[in-house]
Amino acid sequence: MRSKKLSPFAIFCIAVTAFYLIFTRLVIKTDDGHFLAIMGESGFDLIEWLKLRFETWSGRITCEFLTMKFLSVPLIFWKITASLIWIFIVWFIIKLISAFGEQDRSSEIFTVCISFTVFIGCVI
Repeated sequence: MRSKKLSPFAIFCIAVTAFYLIFTRLVIKTDDGHFLAIMGESGFDLIEWLKLRFETWSGRITCEFLTMKFLSVPLIFWKITASLIWIFIVWFIIKLISAFGEQDRSSEIFTVCISFTVFIGCVI
């Protein structure tokens, strides 16, 4: 009897979830650390802060709002949501590729591997 191997996408899901849950820390020099410091200031008001960000033409209003909302709850929610977003993006690209032709293992491997270049680009 032939054993079924895990698909590259399943391995990607496990790797991304492990990366976010086990191997990352909240590094103070990142946006998360910067936003935590802002949230820690006395009299912080999320809506007023978002208005200020909008007035200064920050193009990341939605991202910053979600970051601040998730940083005010236990960190596990941020990590799980971030890993689910990555999984969804890769799943969507795999489905998009399969819409244009037959999906094979090599296209799935390519899609999974190319997404890791984003992680590498963020670390450097």
